[in-house]
Amino acid sequence: MRQYNLPKNPFVGLRPFESQESILFFGRDDHVDELTQRLYKHRFLAVVGSSGSGKSSLVRAGLIPRLRAGLMVSDRDQWKIAIMKPGGKPLENLTLALLKVLSQNQDRTSVENFLSNLQSFGVKAIDEYFGEILDECNGNLLLLVDQFEELFRFGLYTENELAKEEAKAFASIMLDLANKSRLPIYVVITMRSDFLGDCDAFYGLPEALNHSQLL
Repeated sequence: MRQYNLPKNPFVGLRPFESQESILFFGRDDHVDELTQRLYKHRFLAVVGSSGSGKSSLVRAGLIPRLRAGLMVSDRDQWKIAIMKPGGKPLENLTLALLKVLSQNQDRTSVENFLSNLQSFGVKAIDEYFGEILDECNGNLLLLVDQFEELFRFGLYTENELAKEEAKAFASIMLDLANKSRLPIYVVITMRSDFLGDCDAFYGLPEALNHSQLL
């Protein structure tokens, strides 16, 4: 008989479920099925819904465990999961998230060097830096950008031109990872539905959102 170690309190409150709590997350199999199918088809997925609707839980405790269980057909059977929020330094936070799961070099010099290449070359820097690593482990990469609406607060509601350019660069990299990267990289964003209108500020993003799963 398989034994499950449940957390002492199965009620997680207002925070999202995590992957290790997937046994407590039930009743949304149809949503997870649809997410898996859309992610496989498009490599970019936006999970959009109102605040508190369970967007993060659906991805963390629904989609991610399913990927790790091998239930999305892929040439590669291993998954690396990078999770981040844009915050006030979206490109640096992306750098930190990628290095955390794909590299043993996470010192300040490594962060600064990769960040510089990312700013200059975009998705090509990711392909060159992490291609061999993913090939060696026969792995896919899932990049989860939680609370994507932070990018709008950072780069739209400001007079800072550098922040605006960084926000556009970040959004472009997200789309290029799904459309131009030679690596098996899949991107999932979660976003509040009241920020949908702001997506028009980023080239290609409204079209990508046509593949969204609305909660």
